[in-house]
Amino acid sequence: MVAFGCVLAAATLLVGDSGLYERINSIAVITASGFFVIRFMANGSAESSATDAADFAVIRWGLLIFVAFVVWQNIAGFICTSLPLLEPFGFAAFLSTLGYVAARSTLRRDQELKEIQKGLEVARRIQLSILPREFPPSTNFRVAAR
Repeated sequence: MVAFGCVLAAATLLVGDSGLYERINSIAVITASGFFVIRFMANGSAESSATDAADFAVIRWGLLIFVAFVVWQNIAGFICTSLPLLEPFGFAAFLSTLGYVAARSTLRRDQELKEIQKGLEVARRIQLSILPREFPPSTNFRVAAR
């Protein structure tokens, strides 16, 4: 897609601005978006856990919203140019889903860290309870510890 965009940019610089280039670009973006969605949806079944699957589903919906707005904007640009620019709202929706997943993942990791710290505290208490509070007195030996 980048190479195709470079070819269109070079053609615009060499030949001049033409509405044909915008139509070709719109068709290419619509086609690439459809291909991307199909590939992304097909690769969505290899998650490792239920939480990963839920996170992937949220990201998938955000991506679908974004691609829908991209396709809508390009179809609208192909047909007429008087419609408002909606593509940034789709991008904002996609970024929101990414932020939600990142925040949820951070909270999940924080809870796991707290659970590990609780386990370590329990282990420390058990280890301290096994050791005697003071060493038994003996005339034959002397023990010191810190």
